[in-house]
Amino acid sequence: MTTICTLRHHSLPARRVLVPTYNMVLDPLTAIGLAGNIVQFIDFSIKIVGKAHHINNSASGLLPESTDAQMVAQALISLNEKNQSHDSLSKH
Repeated sequence: MTTICTLRHHSLPARRVLVPTYNMVLDPLTAIGLAGNIVQFIDFSIKIVGKAHHINNSASGLLPESTDAQMVAQALISLNEKNQSHDSLSKH
């Protein structure tokens, strides 16, 4: 199906063109699914932008969760090294 439209521009003469029209009807379940996907995409995008903002504003260039995880990893490495040195001393 097409519709005749008139295009006007202040410096050009008016022109009539055929423009295709689309009648797209979704069944209710498809519409609900599409709406849910759009909401999920918007939520995901907001979270990504928020994390990028936190990273950009942090002094270390890391998220607070990453800094915490890094501190825990360092503590575990330190404990492991102490445990290994204690084991090697007790074997002698």
